[in-house]
This record gives sequence, C-alpha cells and structure tokens, in this order.
Amino acid sequence: MSANKMQTMGNTTSAPPHELAEANKLPLAEPSRRSKAGPPRWKQSGPSQLTPDVASSDELLVFRIALMEALGTTDENFGESLMNQVASSVLGANRTMAEKVNIALAALHGIKPRDELEGMLCVQMVGVHNLAMKFLRSAAQGQQIPGGTDSNVNRAARLLRTFALQVEALGRYRGKGQQKVTVEHVHVHHGGQAIVGAVSRTGPSRQI
Repeated sequence: MSANKMQTMGNTTSAPPHELAEANKLPLAEPSRRSKAGPPRWKQSGPSQLTPDVASSDELLVFRIALMEALGTTDENFGESLMNQVASSVLGANRTMAEKVNIALAALHGIKPRDELEGMLCVQMVGVHNLAMKFLRSAAQGQQIPGGTDSNVNRAARLLRTFALQVEALGRYRGKGQQKVTVEHVHVHHGGQAIVGAVSRTGPSRQI
C-alpha cells in the first residue's frame, strides 16, 4: 500500500483531522465521549488503491473520526504509517488489501488507543497475535519435519507471553497517576479499634 495513495485518500475533505475531532467534541483521551460508530472501512478502488467505504459527506466525516479513534492519533502521516504496519501483519494470500486493512482496523477499534504511544503498542499487539496464530496453525498441520510441531508451538508460546506482557503494559500506562494501596496485615490489640477509610477529628479544640 503506497503512502501517496493513502495520503490522497485521506484528503477527501478540506477540514484537517484535528479540526474534525474538535468540532465533534471527540477528544481521543476521553473514550467515554467517543463516537458510537463502528470501525472505519475501506473499499478496493484499484489494484493498489483504497477509498473510504462511504456514501455521503456525512458518512465521510464519521469515517475520518472513526479512523482517528482506531489509530489513536490526529496526525494523518503517522496514522497512515500505523495503518500500513498493522495491515501488513494480517495474513492471507487470498485477501484483498481492503480486507486486510479492515480486519486490522477492526482490532484496533476494539482496543481503542487513546494517543500515539497506545497506537504503537496496539499495532504491536495485533502483529504479535497474528504471528502467534500463524505458528499455532503451522503446528497443527500434518507431515511436519522432525521437531517442527514443537518448534512452532514454542514460537507461538513465546509470542503469546509477549502479548500478555503487552496487555499488562497497556493497562499500566492507562492507569498512570492512579495509586493503589494494599493492606496485607492489620493487627488490632485488645481494646483497640481498626478504621479503614478517611479519618477526621471534630469537636472542641484543646486549650493550652
């Protein structure tokens, strides 16, 4: 998928992406205020060219916003790069370019990256998942070379462990700034009281 083809497709409306997002009150950092539209979809318009699968200018606006949300960025060049990367990880020799892009964007739309860092991590997650599935599929095939099944299973296992670490990393990044306090042991002696929560004192102050 050539960059100039994608850039041409992205510029089908005069307003830049960040203005569209601001005009529609859809900050990428606030998932609760995101649009309720499904993942953006492309259609094949030539051997190496895609166009938005929309029927009107209103649908095009929704498409542009959904595309930004799926990629976690308002920058067209960066988003285009991410889209190329994630689409190349979708396997299937018989799939068209549009099908690969749509499958990848559907996965990203479900994860909902909120910024460029999350966008990069989510693209990596989709790629690792796709490659792990490739090795698992290879392991299930018959007539393997000696050790072939074990080799494919081991590769898939390493990738799946990596995927789990990526999920944890995404969760930690999304929870930055939040503090979690865990109380493991509480000892209350005879006559004492244990209080969980905020404690404030009220009453007359002590005069000295």
